[in-house]
Amino acid sequence: MFKQGQRVFTFSYGWGYVIGVDKVTEQYPIKVHFDSEIIEYFTYNGKLLLDGKHRVLFFNEPTISDICDSPKELPRWEIDAPITVKISENSPWIKRHFATWDGTKCMVYPNGTSSWTNSINNKIVTCYDYKVNND
Repeated sequence: MFKQGQRVFTFSYGWGYVIGVDKVTEQYPIKVHFDSEIIEYFTYNGKLLLDGKHRVLFFNEPTISDICDSPKELPRWEIDAPITVKISENSPWIKRHFATWDGTKCMVYPNGTSSWTNSINNKIVTCYDYKVNND
């Protein structure tokens, strides 16, 4: 993604150049020298922290709409509607039955159960992401 010599931008440091891409270092291989004389290291995908949610290193000076995802319009699903979900960021997509919304978080019945078959103390699970089964 990032290559030596590329001009890059962060909101924290402004403009700079990629001065190194270390193929051996797995955590912070991208080395950037900023016009302000600061040197900083980034992950392969432009994050400052390994567990950071958003990229902070860009090829162009971004606008807020470039950084933030536009909010999803919540689907109007019936209880028990079949949907496909990810329970965590790195989990695979799995089939589940819709239970309810907790704000903007999709809640599903666990282990393929539904409102009719859920006997695990009426437990429901929060999803990381969701999509309609035919998406």
